[in-house]
Amino acid sequence: MSAGNLSAALSLRTSPGECKAEGDLVEFVLAVDPHLEYGAISRCIYEMGSPMSLINHPKGRYGLEDLVRILGIPVDVPKKGPTGYARFAKSIGPPLNQLDITSSTSS
Repeated sequence: MSAGNLSAALSLRTSPGECKAEGDLVEFVLAVDPHLEYGAISRCIYEMGSPMSLINHPKGRYGLEDLVRILGIPVDVPKKGPTGYARFAKSIGPPLNQLDITSSTSS
């Protein structure tokens, strides 16, 4: 079975593509230090409830730019929008079209 047919829960290659299509992914094209800068970026994204990060060029990976990428906080629950639990639900496997995630808001 190809990665294109797998759910995001079963294939880490599928998850960023699905999240990008839904507007739940921010790609960093500048070089980022994976030791300190990445931690600060991830913490800020988590605290703000922003889309998850995808670091395309971690510093210190010369010659491996196309092989090494860092996906940040893939199971976080964003604090904004009616589908706040969609990323978490997607990570555990049930098809999102079978979940009623938009009508379960608390008043």
